[in-house]
This record gives sequence, structure tokens and C-alpha cells, in this order.
Amino acid sequence: MNLPGILEWQKKLGGERLGYLYSINLTRDGGYILGGSSYSSFFRDKKDLCRGEDDYWIIKLNAAGNEG
Repeated sequence: MNLPGILEWQKKLGGERLGYLYSINLTRDGGYILGGSSYSSFFRDKKDLCRGEDDYWIIKLNAAGNEG
């Protein structure tokens, strides 16, 4: 959302199972760092089964909401 509260973009991240977003921080370049956990076996570059109950992830989004 921008300063007047208007939605500029939205993004769905996740795999086939339950996931949680625990943290979101604004970066100096106007992007975001997101941290959370997931019960999904396959998600983005993850190509292996969960180790234990859930696995943690960190994703960097630019100001337009794209990864990178």
C-alpha cells in the first residue's frame, strides 16, 4: 500500500501446504525481506521433503513485489 492506503500490488507466496509469514521488513532500496515457515515439501527452489515439522524461508522482494 502507498501512503494514502491504496493497494499497489499483491503477491501470493507458498506451496501446497500451510505456511506462515512471521516477519516483514522494509529494505533501503524500497523492497522487502520476508521471513516465515512452511509445511510444504516443494516451494520455489526447495526440492526436498520437510525436515521435521516445518522449514524456514527468507525471501527478498523488490519495491514492485518481484523476487530478487
